[in-house]
Amino acid sequence: NMFITEVAYLKVKVEPHRKQLHLTLAYNFSSDHLSSLEKLAKGIEVKLGCDWLAVLFSRDIRFANHETVRVMYPYMPQNDDELELSPGDFIFMSSMDQTSTSEGWVYGTSLATGLSGLLPENYVSVADECDTWVLRFSGGHSRQPKRTLFVCRHGERMDVVFGKHWLTLCSDSRYVRSNLNMPPSLPLRGGQKDYDMDAPITVFGSTQARLVGEALLESNTVIDFVYCSPSLRCVQTAQNILKGLQQDGKLKVRVEPGLFEWTKWVSGNSLPAWIPPADLAAANFGVDTAYRPLIPVSKLTVSESYENYMSRSYQVTKDILSDCKNTGNNVLIVAHASSLEACTRQLQGRSPQNAKDFIQVVRKIPYLGFCACEEQGETGMWQLVDPPILPLTHGPNHSFDWKETLLQE
Repeated sequence: NMFITEVAYLKVKVEPHRKQLHLTLAYNFSSDHLSSLEKLAKGIEVKLGCDWLAVLFSRDIRFANHETVRVMYPYMPQNDDELELSPGDFIFMSSMDQTSTSEGWVYGTSLATGLSGLLPENYVSVADECDTWVLRFSGGHSRQPKRTLFVCRHGERMDVVFGKHWLTLCSDSRYVRSNLNMPPSLPLRGGQKDYDMDAPITVFGSTQARLVGEALLESNTVIDFVYCSPSLRCVQTAQNILKGLQQDGKLKVRVEPGLFEWTKWVSGNSLPAWIPPADLAAANFGVDTAYRPLIPVSKLTVSESYENYMSRSYQVTKDILSDCKNTGNNVLIVAHASSLEACTRQLQGRSPQNAKDFIQVVRKIPYLGFCACEEQGETGMWQLVDPPILPLTHGPNHSFDWKETLLQE
């Protein structure tokens, strides 16, 4: 195989593995943990892609059958047959050399100096033999930078903070700001109903998004493409993330209707009247007016099934990644709480949860909840990894741990 061929150039002969692979559990565990460990082992999805790392070590064969201990405290010899100890050094001890030593003393050889002698037993502790191995070569199979998909929820919503009828608090035939957390102005639309179905984000929602953008900038994360749901709150969030990234006006947002949330959650008998990209651009939103949606609005239906929503989200995510391949490594999707699960789960080779469990996951994802999914080499599989930024927590926005929320079964 490929590995055998590669190491052959180093004049290392490797025999192909012909036995069935097995999983070795930790050998030092309490017996009452066995069932839990077995359950975790059986929960591993063996079809997932993975990265392989080949590492070559060497060890001193003279000490192959010796016990290895680590020096914990310094010791200066008091007699000629004693060994000087330096913290961090390793000592090799043979059971055959311990037969004539006094109580509390052992005989060993220092890894650092090669000298042998007696040493106080309570100055050392048992160590792993592999701690003394010398690294000779390390190399992974992947040579290309990994592609990463970031998925982020929108910022704080006006209708959630100020209630369903928030416009009545600030409107007298025209929009009038009545709270510091309300934006100074709103984009022009067809009427109040359009805002009822498609609310904007608050001032603090914009701040949340800028904080995330600034964090991405500080972490030196490069975003090559930005896609967002057609919901106004998502467009505004994407724009403010780009402001924090100092990419506002440089990187255009692609508005993709296929990223809209589960249409079953839409109230009424029709979808929201989203602002068209051309009108968003006229209102100074940095959207790509030349972008042609992968799933046009006409293909969305009200009250779609859960299976259809998950299939749609998976398909549009795959198509986005396919379109961006070879032209950029990092894609940011700004959409809904459900998107963090719907856009990444099947990408990892995992089956969708049932609708009830899915809803429980979605409820745990706060504003600007952020996750990262990384491509595993050329396997075609993706895996959730630690995001490059810290989570954003504030009252009453609860803390968010992507591992506990998105990886639970």
